[in-house]
Amino acid sequence: MKTILIGYMGCGKSYIGYILSLLTNNTFFDLDFIINKIYKIDTNQIFKKYGEYKFRFIEKKILNFFLKETYKKSYILSVGGGTPCYFNNISFMNNYVNTIFIKLSFKILYKRLLKDNNNRPILNIMNRRRRYKLLNRHYNKRISFYKRSKYIIKIKKSSFFKIAYYIKKKFNL
Repeated sequence: MKTILIGYMGCGKSYIGYILSLLTNNTFFDLDFIINKIYKIDTNQIFKKYGEYKFRFIEKKILNFFLKETYKKSYILSVGGGTPCYFNNISFMNNYVNTIFIKLSFKILYKRLLKDNNNRPILNIMNRRRRYKLLNRHYNKRISFYKRSKYIIKIKKSSFFKIAYYIKKKFNL
């Protein structure tokens, strides 16, 4: 089964995807990692050097190639938090694979993001005093795209392993 994990940054898509790949014997891919390898530049550097629009254009190009041409077998792919929100990517992904939205409350996401802000391009450009308000607004803009995924997994407080195991069991992966 071809599966894409989507959700806001900090929800654990990459961790869950990796664990899920181990549980299901499927190959795991991370779209940001693929972009970094192809362009030989870190995602944060693309944001800083070229801006978000250029990054989203690159991301769309790689996503299209990945879904259309590259991998015909079962896999698990995690995509960045903004991937479903640009260039009609969510509809495109839904046409090719099963998309699963990993939904966490904003409060839990915010706490996670505070611990990991060095690896988040969008956090590095936000004013620290207004970060909560700005992120909450940002999250609320993106949630409508996430909700268009084929499946929604609502998560409270669980380990990544338990979430991955739940997904494996629920979708017979």
